Amino acid sequence: MLTAPKGPLDSRAMQPDDYLIMSQLEEHHWWYVALHERIFKEMTDENRPIGRWWDVDCGTGGFLHYVKKRTKTLGTVTDRSNYAINHAHHLGLDLVQADFSDCATWPSGSWDTITFLDSFYFIRGDTQKTQTLELLWDRLNPSGRLILHLPALPILSGPHDLRVGIDTRFTLKKIASWIRTRPWKIKTQTYRLFLLFPLILMSRQLGNWRWKVTLKNHPNQRPKTDLIVTGK
Repeated sequence: MLTAPKGPLDSRAMQPDDYLIMSQLEEHHWWYVALHERIFKEMTDENRPIGRWWDVDCGTGGFLHYVKKRTKTLGTVTDRSNYAINHAHHLGLDLVQADFSDCATWPSGSWDTITFLDSFYFIRGDTQKTQTLELLWDRLNPSGRLILHLPALPILSGPHDLRVGIDTRFTLKKIASWIRTRPWKIKTQTYRLFLLFPLILMSRQLGNWRWKVTLKNHPNQRPKTDLIVTGK
């Protein structure tokens, strides 16, 4: 049986107030709303049942909140942070506190669907990433599916990355190098919102310039997210 790489997830950048910020962003910011719509569509594509679902390292449960409004399938939703779990429980969401490595004790073929959204980057090192994907492969049933979402393209790095601990952005070529040890069948691989790339790039470059000015005047300032919550 595969064993989980020790301590694969590194949350050193996340602070208690970051979970509140992320909860608000996931609920209202267009970027995350569009992400949840896209992931849910992938999960329910071709009238295929979601089945036994595991949402890995889910933060405050924003995606669970989205899914809960649309289906009775709730699955197992885990995060290792006390802050994330407590905040999710305050919102009435049922999360389980578990480190990713705990799944090494679960039987092979435990899940029909695994979602790993915007936290895979906390796994440091290519070897650890490859081992983690091998572990996920073993936990999926033979016809199961993994939906992986990652921050893309280093040129789009910005203050939000620094705030939530994103120290690496990825390319499709890089992801392909991690999955060669197992016969994954890739259904879809794409850069999400590619048509908006010029506008997103301009926004991130402006945010980086503002951050450099702030850092020059206030060297000890923590980075602030450049994503703004709008709506209710």
